[in-house]
Amino acid sequence: MEDIVMDTLIAGIFSVLALEPLLAIGAGVAVGIFMGAIPGLHAAMAIALLSPITFGMQPITAIAFLTGIYKGGTYGGSISAILLNTPGSPEATASAFDGYPLARAGKAKKALQMALYASVGGALLADLLLYVVASPFSKFALQFGPTEVTFVILFAFTFVAGLTGKSLLRGLAACSFGFLCGMIGLDPMSATPRLNFGYLELQDGLPLLPIAIGMLGVAE
Repeated sequence: MEDIVMDTLIAGIFSVLALEPLLAIGAGVAVGIFMGAIPGLHAAMAIALLSPITFGMQPITAIAFLTGIYKGGTYGGSISAILLNTPGSPEATASAFDGYPLARAGKAKKALQMALYASVGGALLADLLLYVVASPFSKFALQFGPTEVTFVILFAFTFVAGLTGKSLLRGLAACSFGFLCGMIGLDPMSATPRLNFGYLELQDGLPLLPIAIGMLGVAE
């Protein structure tokens, strides 16, 4: 079994290193950075808008192009976060905390370079970890039932509440509010509408990017 997995992995690496996928990755990263730098056009939206372009591509080339868009969009969101204090994507929210003060101090280039290094390094590390732990984690996740999921949620509550600082009650209230917002939309198991108050726009749940940007403004 392990030999089959390694052979498949090696074959996939050689397929990606062909000319067309490499060009597609480069083009996708460039487009993703451009669109990710625009507040409101995050990586997922860029993929949704540009997916029709991939209909005439080979599957590997199309996946490489869309992956490049996602990776580039994740970094591109930090550009507007650093220069405008407005994250272009939810992942870039933390970049505004230190990046924007650096930009106002005349060190925007340094902040953008650090964001680039962090984005590339984090992406490479995440990809390597995914290759290693994807298979065993998927087998472990299949054993999860309602009881285990409930305990994971409770653990997340206590973990996040413990990181909020001095006020434990405030942390629990924030976790409860986020949990309530996450319940809006269709139930993933039964497709039953929850807390949408009859609005079709809320059937897919609350959009993450406007909420992240809005809550960042509330905190300010």
